[in-house]
Amino acid sequence: LLLQALEHSQLVAVTGPPGCGKTSLWRTIAECTTPLPQITVLYGGVHSRGELMGYAPPTGDGAWQDGVLAHAVRSAVVAAAGGDATRRWIVLDGWHADAHVL
Repeated sequence: LLLQALEHSQLVAVTGPPGCGKTSLWRTIAECTTPLPQITVLYGGVHSRGELMGYAPPTGDGAWQDGVLAHAVRSAVVAAAGGDATRRWIVLDGWHADAHVL
């Protein structure tokens, strides 16, 4: 069922308590996927909300600055729009919904 979701969906979320095997699951599936997907992993607790999503700096011209997640998503969209068929996974590993509010 998970492999079918990965083939036919743009978003798949695997959730569960710490230590239940989520990281092992996505790594194992990635190794079995042909061709191998391009994987960007963002680890929980490493980035502030602004670093993750992006921000408009209070000084200077105030132009929006993409965070690492926004940059990864934008890069994947631009590549796909340009005809690149490479599968891209953006993995938020170690994020707990109750601790990290986006």
